[in-house]
This record gives sequence, structure tokens and C-alpha cells, in this order.
Amino acid sequence: MNPRPLRRRPPCQADFPAVKFAYLASADGVDENLLVLFHGLGDNPANFLSFGAKMQLPQTALLAIRGPSPIPYFDDGTGWFPAFDQLGEEISWSSPQASTGVQNTRKLLVEFFRACLIEKSPGSGIGWPPGQIFLLGFAQGGTIALDLALWGDLDAPGPGPAPILCGGVISIAGGLFDAASCVRASLPVERRQLWALVTKDDSIDASVGLGTRQLSRLKSLLEDHVQVEVISGKQGISMPNSHAEMSMIFQFLGAHLALRNLKLEAMSDVVQIN
Repeated sequence: MNPRPLRRRPPCQADFPAVKFAYLASADGVDENLLVLFHGLGDNPANFLSFGAKMQLPQTALLAIRGPSPIPYFDDGTGWFPAFDQLGEEISWSSPQASTGVQNTRKLLVEFFRACLIEKSPGSGIGWPPGQIFLLGFAQGGTIALDLALWGDLDAPGPGPAPILCGGVISIAGGLFDAASCVRASLPVERRQLWALVTKDDSIDASVGLGTRQLSRLKSLLEDHVQVEVISGKQGISMPNSHAEMSMIFQFLGAHLALRNLKLEAMSDVVQIN
């Protein structure tokens, strides 16, 4: 029996030109998991890929996506759904433009995941099993990561349970987009097994999906599979800047990442039973 490859073939930009991304193979030589990174509003994938690399996660490749929504009069970074109109005025989350933008981004990312990230043939070294793909986003990127993990691909054709796109999602200061026009009232049983971590400051900001109603809804959707952590002393919407918050992120990933025992695999008298 041929052993599973340690490296996976990097996703190819030419296979899906509509989504721009940067990829970094695992530093330890084993691409068993994939962490997909979603930058904040106005940022870019290079900065978030650097953040991911500093985490030094074992057996985990990184892929940072560029948000597909341009920001008027701003060329350096993008977003995930419209936040400003052509006059530079802020767009409310409750607006039709925001809902349409979220739906369009969700559809685009589902197509990208299916085409480039999710393995079609187990053991081929091309793509990852959905349960070994994890999402991490900041602010607006955290919102779209949650949205994709919860609602992405629920309308896929065919019989059987609702397919999953990832094994877990982390939203840093990113809320739940729950406009009735673009989400369902409930999740299928299979999707309710998703693991989620949300970290936030101690303010309740309903304008960015972090209000009491949205967090209660998230807990009702995922029950004991969601962990909402209020970071004491954190000021507003900001990247993790404390040992406490980073520890929560590492503990969450440590509990769910799939790690291979290479020493055990190398023993000639060990036989894998499927």
C-alpha cells in the first residue's frame, strides 16, 4: 500500500481566476490540514498570510483569499461585501446591497472550494477532506467565514446529507450576518456539527453582527459546538493582541486539527485497516 503523500499539490490560480489568493505550504513538510484566511475590510491576503505563518501550526498549509468586493477610491485592499457606496457613505448591514454582496461572495467561495480546495479522490494529494479545512477570519472577513461555514453549499443538488465545507471556523471580531433574505431559519443536522469559535471585546455591537440577538442565534444554531469568548480589556474591533486570545485560538485548533503520526506510519510492521 502506497503511503499518503506528505505534500499536497498547491491550488492553482489558473484553475479558478475569479478568486485571488496566496498559498503557503506547511513549514514542517506535512500539508495534512488547510487553514483558509479571510482578511479584514481594506486589508489584503499578504498581510493575513504573514499572520498565519507566525502561528506556526503543525501540519497545516495556509491559503489567504483576497476579498472580492472593491472599496470605492481605495486600491490597496478590498472587502467581502459592500461597506461603502460610491460617495463613500457607509452601507448598513441591513441593506439589500449588503445582503446581495454576501450571497454573491458565498456562491463564489463555494465554487472555489469545490473546484480547488476539497479533494475529489482520497489519498491523491490534491485537495483536502472538508473536515481538515479550517477557516479563520477577522472582522468582515470573520463574518464571511462564519457565513460560508454555516450556509455555504446547502442548496447543492443531489440526495444525502448537506455537504460540509470545513471542519471548523474562527471569527475574530466578526459577527453573524443573519439577514432573513439570505440565510435559513435553521441548519440541517449534519451542518450543526460544525465547530466554531468567536472572540470579541466586551462591547455589544449589533451593527457588525455581534449583538445579543446574533450571538444568541449562533448559539441556537450550533449549540455546544460554538464557543463565544469575550476578551477582557480588548478595545473595539482589533486583531488578537493578547496571550489570552491567542491561547483560545491555539486551543481551538489544537482540539480539531488532524495530525499524522509519521513515526508510527514508518514502522514496517504496522498495517493500516480502513
